[in-house]
Amino acid sequence: MYEAHIEISRYYEPIPDLMVPIYTDHYQKLIHIFAPTCNFFELSFWREEAQALQDAEQKIYSNGKRILKKIDYPSYTPVRLVSELSPTIVDELLIKPFGEYGRVKWFGLSLGKASDLTLKQNIEKSIILDLSHWGREIHIYKMSEEELEEVQSIFSYLRKEYVNLHVNKL
Repeated sequence: MYEAHIEISRYYEPIPDLMVPIYTDHYQKLIHIFAPTCNFFELSFWREEAQALQDAEQKIYSNGKRILKKIDYPSYTPVRLVSELSPTIVDELLIKPFGEYGRVKWFGLSLGKASDLTLKQNIEKSIILDLSHWGREIHIYKMSEEELEEVQSIFSYLRKEYVNLHVNKL
């Protein structure tokens, strides 16, 4: 088993203070690799991303799913929605994540495999893929050798100064 930390270090700003990675194809490709083994997802939003949060909630409900947990602390932490993962959610919500300027609509996405979807356990321990900072920072946990090879191939053609890939064997 392996784990990886990947950072897309190059981005552009189509408007001031809106950082968009120069490379975004990894987002959908990683979801396609890891979603089939997961049964829940978590989206995180900053409070000023209220429209994206509302859109995601509507999309979850319109696909017949419910929000298993909404984590909303009154501080500077993101609002987090946790819901059951399904092929429809993957196709309609997670694979079409880009907004007007090409940036991912939400601050973070985590995919995980929980043995109990009541989520009474600590969900962070069940996370397999974590895409944060609008897709610029990636953590992958509990990866097979075949999955590692797929992940490495996703980023292989980028110049080394554009991506930092660190892999640890567990």
